Amino acid sequence: MGISVMTLPKMRIAMPSDSIIGFLQQVRSQRLLFPEQIEQLVQEPDWPQEGLERLCQYLLERGILTRYQAEALLQGRGQELNLGGYPVLEEIGPCTGGMVYKVLHPTLRLPLLLRRLKADEASLGEPVEAFFERVRQWGMWQHPHVAAALDVGRTDDDIYIVLDPLGDHADVETLTGELGGPMPGPVFREMARALASVLRSLHEQGGTHGRICPAHLVLGPLREKVRPDGTRSRRPASDATIKLTELGLLPRLPPVRQQPPPRRYLAYLPPEFFDDPTPTPAADVYALGATLYFLLTARPPFKGDDPVALMEAIAQAPLKPLSRLRPDIPTEISALVERMLAREPGQRPTAAEVEQGLATETSVPSRSGSLPLAEDLPESAPLAESVSSRHLPVAVPVQSSSVSPEPAADWSEAWSCHMAATAATEPPQRRARPITDAERARSRRMLLLGGLLHLTAVTLLLLWIFGAFTSSPEPEPTPPQKKENKIPPKTRPRNPQVG
Repeated sequence: MGISVMTLPKMRIAMPSDSIIGFLQQVRSQRLLFPEQIEQLVQEPDWPQEGLERLCQYLLERGILTRYQAEALLQGRGQELNLGGYPVLEEIGPCTGGMVYKVLHPTLRLPLLLRRLKADEASLGEPVEAFFERVRQWGMWQHPHVAAALDVGRTDDDIYIVLDPLGDHADVETLTGELGGPMPGPVFREMARALASVLRSLHEQGGTHGRICPAHLVLGPLREKVRPDGTRSRRPASDATIKLTELGLLPRLPPVRQQPPPRRYLAYLPPEFFDDPTPTPAADVYALGATLYFLLTARPPFKGDDPVALMEAIAQAPLKPLSRLRPDIPTEISALVERMLAREPGQRPTAAEVEQGLATETSVPSRSGSLPLAEDLPESAPLAESVSSRHLPVAVPVQSSSVSPEPAADWSEAWSCHMAATAATEPPQRRARPITDAERARSRRMLLLGGLLHLTAVTLLLLWIFGAFTSSPEPEPTPPQKKENKIPPKTRPRNPQVG
């Protein structure tokens, strides 16, 4: 039933007030404190036994409660400090359709994120049961390059989703801004292949994402680097991997033309979403293509000063070729990304074709510094993909012999370490050469000879089993014959006197 006065040390004369006892019962029932923590608290000689404000301040100073918890308890909102069995530490901020909280694992006491969504069709964009089933089916879908939800649950009024905070990761959009330039070719190739493998597996099992963009990709683990000016910057570690987030976790989009999403999401939506925002495999391929375009150029494929201008550019403006922005990338890769950005869904490749195209062996240059963009158009000539005169920032073009800017070098340096470690552990792969007709004939002869030898061995084995090689029995020994002692007839002695 909770802590009682009898649990307090017997040597104390002053007993805690009823409000203090009720307070301790509440923090125990909400799992904000374990029973052993409360036992330890009441044994402290200086713990306040009167006045909730004094007690909350005491617990706050010792890091036992957070300020958010203390304020909620003092305001009588203690029931809000436990969501689905997860003790709430603090409120982080709003998210699409709800609020995000920092919580603790009920038993391990590890920090997690909990997303609380209102269980109503208006905010979810679809029936509550359909959304909850989608979250359960795809939100916890396991893949090496997907950040899946850890737990999903439902109360009378809310749906909660528990996520790993991924503290040593950062979304690709933010990280690209910090590093100051696009991805080098080798980094891009590995990241793109990983994302294509996610989409292929997802589409083969009947799922879709619907909201792929750089903000929904996380890269990590990261490590900090101190610049010469003393500032710090994050960059990928040598074992960094990319993961796709928000799979099955986001409410359906409302009609895009009436309620455009923020620009960081709108810039990567396919044009068919403006009329019908229903996720499809072809829409996922377009969104992935727009994201890959960003990874290669540090800018979205199209831009506009406002949502209407941006949607008009996505639907009508010509795409600036990747070959102009990234001449170091093989033409096959550039053409594949541009095919993914086709406005007609039927003209886009499938996710399996994208994965296969990215796996094709082509030489991707890699330099120790950043890979510069091709020289941009003159300032007087507007960019083809823009419907306004405002330019997004791009990397400054440099000569290959010049020193690369420090921020962009972080991509390549981290990848060089990764490639060196991989090359040290993996044996070199030999490239197969064509087989000549003479070698084929010799192979057939060797196969025929091997077959004959095998048949001969089997035949000899069968003959041996059935006794064909059994030796004749040895002849029986004959008893030795006894020799007869024959006495020769006595000869008459010759008379020497005769004749």
